Amino acid sequence: TSTSTTTTTITTTTTATTTDHLKCPAGWTRFRDLCFAGAGSKNFTECVAACPGGVVCPADADEGAFVHNNFGNAWIGFTDVASEGTFVWSGECSSAPNGSYTDWANSEPANATSNEDCVHLISGGKWRAERCSHATPCICQLPVLDTTTTTTTALTATTTTTTT
Repeated sequence: TSTSTTTTTITTTTTATTTDHLKCPAGWTRFRDLCFAGAGSKNFTECVAACPGGVVCPADADEGAFVHNNFGNAWIGFTDVASEGTFVWSGECSSAPNGSYTDWANSEPANATSNEDCVHLISGGKWRAERCSHATPCICQLPVLDTTTTTTTALTATTTTTTT
């Protein structure tokens, strides 16, 4: 008499991918595809140095209003330091998709006290020129972080044959 036993074990592959993969670092606030965080009150030069991802660069009125509503008055990366009267996006803002967007408050830029070469957000996200040496809240921005993770379990197959 002959007996034959065959046992087959198959483990299937499992793949799990997170779907909410765009996140801000802890303590940062998200708006669209950007993250924002306060860095204290600083002059413009100190603010730029404190923000490795860049100072706020509002791309439109909604973004400017969001930043002001959540953080108050704050520096933005728009200055005429290089050429009086010619405001340009600086640093990380120079590659931002801002184009020709501006949102000056009434009578701005006024240069009322001279040397108002830097710009900060005021009520409603409007812009006002200010001396760069003035201590103003500093808000940094970063692009959201892509934290997609994938977990894969390998396929295994085992076959056991016993013949007696």
